[in-house]
Amino acid sequence: MSQVSGQFSPYVSEQLQSYVYVLRDPRDDVVFYVGKGVDNRVFDHAHAALAEDAETQVSLKLDRIRAIHHEGLTVRTEILRFGMTSREAYEVEAVAIQLLDAQPRAELTNIVSGHHVEARGWMSTADAVSVFEAPPAPDITEPVLLIRPTQLWYPGMSDEDLFEVTHGWWVLNPNRAASADYVLSVSRGVVRAIYRPERWRAQQLGDRGYTDGAGKARWGFLGSPTSVHGDFANGVLGTDVTRYFAKGAQNSVRYLNC
Repeated sequence: MSQVSGQFSPYVSEQLQSYVYVLRDPRDDVVFYVGKGVDNRVFDHAHAALAEDAETQVSLKLDRIRAIHHEGLTVRTEILRFGMTSREAYEVEAVAIQLLDAQPRAELTNIVSGHHVEARGWMSTADAVSVFEAPPAPDITEPVLLIRPTQLWYPGMSDEDLFEVTHGWWVLNPNRAASADYVLSVSRGVVRAIYRPERWRAQQLGDRGYTDGAGKARWGFLGSPTSVHGDFANGVLGTDVTRYFAKGAQNSVRYLNC
């Protein structure tokens, strides 16, 4: 039987506050339970299904969890919405249950029907941890440019949208920027995407935010909107790079090794 895993640190729990979660069956990708909670409530159901007295606890929810475990699999745990008061979480939980219960493939085992959507929206519990507690980045020796877009990254943000807010337009030294092998898109101190710029050009009429005679020239890079892969990217993507920015610094652009 599969062992239960998954637990938020006290800091992550503090950041999540009250949240609404879903349990998903990995065998058919169907959401079978919606709940609200704090701390590690999202993981408690699996622990209950494996408890010594689990056989005396009868419910469709626990039965399904046991069936998943008997196949050597684990329940997928996802956060639907977080950062709420308990009262707000009750409202979101009720709406989610009604909505999902109306879907043809939904098989909810719930007994009772129980603004900032992008910032607090649907994500896996692993994503929730990465938002708040990304591991520190390794020492970066490659020439890179770190850019902190004004619009923050959010779970589910498309490659195209993240690229659009990252590739331009910035007040910078185009010669130094051109010597960078990679551009790292950084949000909340974490690397969300890594791009390989093909070339840099000055902002011009028709570009987002262009204003004629607005002072210093702004620059942007051209390239693929898809985050690159490889040894460097795989080691840095999703890591915390706050140590590379001076404490309190407001600059959106940081040159590193270039």
